[in-house]
Amino acid sequence: MAKKITFIAITISFFGAFLNGYIVLQYKEKKISEAANLKYSEVTKIVFYDGRGKNPSYTVKDKQNINEFEKLLDRYIIKKEKQNVDAKGWIHIVDFYSGSNRLTSITFNNPLEINGKYFDIVEGPALPGSIDEFLESASQN
Repeated sequence: MAKKITFIAITISFFGAFLNGYIVLQYKEKKISEAANLKYSEVTKIVFYDGRGKNPSYTVKDKQNINEFEKLLDRYIIKKEKQNVDAKGWIHIVDFYSGSNRLTSITFNNPLEINGKYFDIVEGPALPGSIDEFLESASQN
């Protein structure tokens, strides 16, 4: 009987430690590419949408511009929201494609939404200005 109780106690402790580790990893700070499970090497085009109605959708297929946007994304550090609060409205939605297959979708707001999951921006350039600047630069190339 004592062995059974010891086994149950060890099992519960192990499960609790595993669960705690999982929760800590889920809420750690990371880059957007990590949270979106986005492999930049697979991206062949990026489509930008403007929620303010200021601009029509804009597609970037040029590898140099794709690389520049990826560098911009790498400047953001995000952390999964502990309490999910739906954002009201949006400024930019960016869809990443490999050929005709959409890889991921990111709604740039605070909180940031990546494939239906919400993330707080811990560090990074100001939104929406950084994306507006990128789009202006990309459209001139």
